[in-house]
Amino acid sequence: MATNVQDSDVRPGPNRYISTPGVATIVPSYLEDYVHPVIITGELSAQAFLDYTGSSEFFAPALRYDGSSSERNARELAEQARA
Repeated sequence: MATNVQDSDVRPGPNRYISTPGVATIVPSYLEDYVHPVIITGELSAQAFLDYTGSSEFFAPALRYDGSSSERNARELAEQARA
């Protein structure tokens, strides 16, 4: 994975942590190496991201978890992502 790796990245790769002001507006550039990225998020974090970026929808399919942090919900989301 080489897409948009920056010297400022705290942790590069699929579990990347980036601490740069405004980075939320360029997230799609970090996903260019992926064929079918899927976003897994909660309702509040999804809305906060969309409000911050000024977007009405995500740049990739977005699945919402049910807030349970359960193995059942993780499996459901994995199945939805595969589909």
